[in-house]
Amino acid sequence: MNNGGKYFSGKTDQRRLSCQHCDDSGMDDDFMINANLARKYAGVLMVVNSGARCPVHNKKIGGVANSSHVVNVKTGRKAKAMDVEALNWWMVFKIVYGLNRAGFKRIFIYITITKTLRIKPKHIHFDGDHTKPQELLGIKTYHKGKSGGN
Repeated sequence: MNNGGKYFSGKTDQRRLSCQHCDDSGMDDDFMINANLARKYAGVLMVVNSGARCPVHNKKIGGVANSSHVVNVKTGRKAKAMDVEALNWWMVFKIVYGLNRAGFKRIFIYITITKTLRIKPKHIHFDGDHTKPQELLGIKTYHKGKSGGN
């Protein structure tokens, strides 16, 4: 089965982890080791929505200025964040369990609320940015066209 090159597994696909605007790559090595460990603990494939972003792409999609996704080749800054799809609540549970077990302490679950007020998971953001507050598990509402930009 062809996965379209967007599954994060033992063979990490750089196209989905690189900036979708300029193709800059630069995921932090320690972050990726822990992310791979989290995937193993979760026991599910993680579909990557967003990895590294250049400052231009981050601004274009509404990301915050100090986003942990931002990579800067000129300064050597590496990305320490990833967004992965969450297709249902069972998958959310498995991924959050794996992230927690792998030592991630900043996890945000993005949700959508349907017209019938059904709450559905959209994606999970996690990062390994120790310059930001730790031990956070949050839920954020997803707004079309904006990721909320951690």
